[in-house]
Amino acid sequence: MEASTLRSLWSGWDTLILASYLPAVLLVGFLYRTRSKEGLAQFVLAGRALPVSILLGTAFASWYDTWTIMGQAEEVWSNGMALLFIYILPTALFRIPLALWVGPRFRDQIPETVYTLPDLLTHLYGQRTGSLGAVLILVQLAFEGVHLFIVAEALHLILGLPILQTVCLCAVVVMFYTTVSGLWAEAVTDLFQFAIMTASAGVLVYFLLEDVGGFAGLTAMLEPQDPRLLDPLGRESVPSTLSWCVTALALYTAPQVYQRFGAARRGRDIKIVYLLVLALGVSYGAVMVLVGLAARALYPELPPSEGIWHTIFGALPTGARGLFMVGLAAAAMSTLDTSLLWGSTVIVKNIFQDTFGLKMSEEGIVRANRYMIPVLCVFLIAATRLYEGGVARAWYYIGGFTAAVFFFPIVGGLFLPKRCSSAGWLTLAAGSLFYVLWQVLAAEASEIPSNFATFVFSFLVFFGCRMKVRPDGS
Repeated sequence: MEASTLRSLWSGWDTLILASYLPAVLLVGFLYRTRSKEGLAQFVLAGRALPVSILLGTAFASWYDTWTIMGQAEEVWSNGMALLFIYILPTALFRIPLALWVGPRFRDQIPETVYTLPDLLTHLYGQRTGSLGAVLILVQLAFEGVHLFIVAEALHLILGLPILQTVCLCAVVVMFYTTVSGLWAEAVTDLFQFAIMTASAGVLVYFLLEDVGGFAGLTAMLEPQDPRLLDPLGRESVPSTLSWCVTALALYTAPQVYQRFGAARRGRDIKIVYLLVLALGVSYGAVMVLVGLAARALYPELPPSEGIWHTIFGALPTGARGLFMVGLAAAAMSTLDTSLLWGSTVIVKNIFQDTFGLKMSEEGIVRANRYMIPVLCVFLIAATRLYEGGVARAWYYIGGFTAAVFFFPIVGGLFLPKRCSSAGWLTLAAGSLFYVLWQVLAAEASEIPSNFATFVFSFLVFFGCRMKVRPDGS
């Protein structure tokens, strides 16, 4: 298939399927608008009452986003199937304790006055640590622009739509239903998005394997290009492999994960839901590994993103292409609305109120959140510029930073006895400074990635502080 034929594959039926998605999302936001008026817990955490069915959909849709779809496929296109062994499978293993112990402990044993990740740090270590964590965790918002960019780039390649205008349209849609209805609208739309994402992935695997002649045919096409594309470690060095494993821990430090934990009815629901999501997620990641390898085999002469879209659209029939695009848009919308909710709450509650002492009622915080969400949308639109050169390692860097800096204060604070207040803020402060200095001064020369070096450094700082804890915990 020639590169010029990509737009010709898109049909009127595909356009109809895609166009029907946006009104449906806006309708859900309108229907659930009254629930968000009942207070901060309703707006941010859906009243801590999400049933298992909706929790399953929103957990999957927020865990597996557009980077899972396109970013992983682009990374596989460049470096082969190694991503399956150095990131996707380690991620699954690391998430088992998150599902079995971290989530249930957070839901059942942490006070219900804890709404955000900085609230948790404040509860564990004091206000100084919570305030510093609130500022540092906002770095993750820079990653969220990748979701807008991926959708806009896809629509540009398929329909010729201008990227900037498409980014703005997507941001406005997400801003509307998030501002109007909070987590309830987000969680309900996530349930439908979960169904769309899984269905589109299943359809893609069937037709893609048929297109490349099965695994044997795919192997035969890749080996002449580069045998390392099929190597479990590919071109990755040992330090680089370990740094991907550090990034696999980033879900322990993601604000949206704790938001979902807090929205569950009980800790037992989290165990059930997140173990199911974990199994589904490995399958979904494996699908995108297959897509990346097939794109490399079929279109090695194209840029990775274009080759991937040619592969997907060449394999799918009419109608299924529209369904896949709806799945991509669903993944983007799901992650973006989550980010707008936790980001606005961190800024309004944890920075304006808790750090600077601006007194607000619960209704005032919700009102301020609604004003802050459009501001964050502007920031996310600007952040899309970061990904014009490719999206393959967007999460590797930003997720790697948050995992390296936040992992030990969060997990250690939840499970270790005799919390040490200095261990929290000092690990965050020293770890973030160390990351920047290592990235600037030593990462290239040493060939040791910054997230892995910082993870080791944070371990030493955190447990070094704990060695100084007195019997009374001070």
